[in-house]
Amino acid sequence: MGDTAAFGQYERIVQQVCQLSKEAAPYSAWHQSHCARIYGHALEIARLEGIAVDPVVLILASYLHSFGSFDKYREIGVGKSVRSAQIASQILQGENLAEEKTRLVVKVIEGHEHFATPDTSCAEAVVFHDANALSFLGSGAIMMMHGIAGRGNGAKNIDECNATLLRYKEQLPKSIITKSGQAIATQKVREMEHFFSYKGGKRK
Repeated sequence: MGDTAAFGQYERIVQQVCQLSKEAAPYSAWHQSHCARIYGHALEIARLEGIAVDPVVLILASYLHSFGSFDKYREIGVGKSVRSAQIASQILQGENLAEEKTRLVVKVIEGHEHFATPDTSCAEAVVFHDANALSFLGSGAIMMMHGIAGRGNGAKNIDECNATLLRYKEQLPKSIITKSGQAIATQKVREMEHFFSYKGGKRK
C-alpha cells in the first residue's frame, strides 16, 4: 500500500493491521493486491466525485474487509461482511483506535459487498462499496482471479474462473452507485470484452 508514514499518528495501527492481514490471508500476495486495488479505487472515486473521505478509515477497511472469510476467523452461519465487521471492531478496539474511526470502519465493511446497500450518509461507505465492485472488473481482475484458479478458495479451473468473471462483468456495474464509479466500470468492462473476444478467455 505504499508508505504507511502518510497516515501520521495512525501509522503504527495501519502497519499492525497490514501484518495481521498478511498472516491471516490464505494467499497473502493476492490479498494484499486486492486490498490495494480497493483502496486506490476508493480514493480515485472520492477525488472524482469531490467527496471528502478519511484515508485512514479506507485503508483499515481495505485490510480488514475479508477477515470473515479466512479460516482463522470464519464463523459458521455468520455472513462474511458481518463477521469481518465483528473482527475489525475487536482488532481496532484492541489497538485503541479512536471510537469514531472504529465505528466508521465497521460501517464501511458492513456495506461493502456489491449486493449490499451502503449507508449513503457515510462517504467512506459509498466509495468503498463501489471500489470493491470495481476490484473484480477489468484486466487486473482477470489476472488476479486467474492467478488463484485451481488453488484453495479460487475457482476450480480457468473455465470456472472465466464463467465467474463474465457474471461479474454483467452484474457488478449495475451495483455501482457513484457516477465516477460507473464511468470507471464502463472502461473496465471494455477491457474484459476485449479479453474474452480476442483471447477467448483461454490461458495462452
